[in-house]
Amino acid sequence: MVRGDIIDDKPWVKIVIAGDLGVQGLLVKVDTGFTGELKVSGEVADELGLEINYVQPTQYADGRVKDVPVSLAVAEPEKGSANIEVKVVSVKPFKVIACRHVGPHKGLFRAYGDLYSWAEKTGWVKSLKGIYGLPIDDPRGMPEKECRFDCCFDFGADVKPGEGLREEFLGGGRYAVARHLGPYEGLEDKYDYLYGPWLNASGYLLREKPFFNHYLQDPETLPPEEWQTDIYLPIEKGEQK
Repeated sequence: MVRGDIIDDKPWVKIVIAGDLGVQGLLVKVDTGFTGELKVSGEVADELGLEINYVQPTQYADGRVKDVPVSLAVAEPEKGSANIEVKVVSVKPFKVIACRHVGPHKGLFRAYGDLYSWAEKTGWVKSLKGIYGLPIDDPRGMPEKECRFDCCFDFGADVKPGEGLREEFLGGGRYAVARHLGPYEGLEDKYDYLYGPWLNASGYLLREKPFFNHYLQDPETLPPEEWQTDIYLPIEKGEQK
C-alpha cells in the first residue's frame, strides 16, 4: 500500500531519490487520471454500506446488456496542512566551519557540542554569527547509521578549520525560505512541502546546490516548542512555457 497526504485537494505520495547530493525523501503529486465512475462488486458495495440510487443499462464486452445498480457516493479526504509561508530571497555566499556527523540524528547535539568546544578552546566562540546544518541524507530513505549531516558554525571569513573540520560555503543565489517553529523532528514535513507542493506550483526549479537549515536559537536556552529554524531551498527561475 502506498501512503501519502491530501494537500490542496490533490494527492501526494513520498518517494526516495538518491543522487550526488545525498539521499532525500520527496513529496510528489499523483495524477491518477481518474474522472469517471468507480465500479465495485455487490459484495464490496455491501461492505461499504452503499445504497442503490438507480439502475443503469450497461453493455458488457460480449455484447450483452444488463441492468446494473448504481450508488452515488462522495469521498471527503482528510486535508493536509499547507498553510506555510515561503519567501524567495537572494543570499550572498558565506563561509562556515563544518564537521561531518554520520549516524542517527539523535547524535547531532553531541556533534554540535564538539564543534562548540573547539570554538571555545580556540577563542573563536566570541565571533560566532550563526548555527547551520546540511542534512545530506534523509533517514526516512536509508539506514540511520549511514546518514550524513554537516554541522556548521559561521564565525566570519577569517577563521581556519581545526583538525577534523573543514571549510564550506553556503548561500550564493536565490533561495526559497520557510520557517519552522518547534522541535526539529517536525522539519521533514516542511522539507516535503517545499520540495513537493510549493516547488511544483512556484514556477521555480531546483539548483544543483544542497539545501541548508539556519537554526535561529541555541536549543539549550529555550524549550523545543520555541525553537525556530529557517529552511533554505536553492532555486532558479523556470523557463517560461
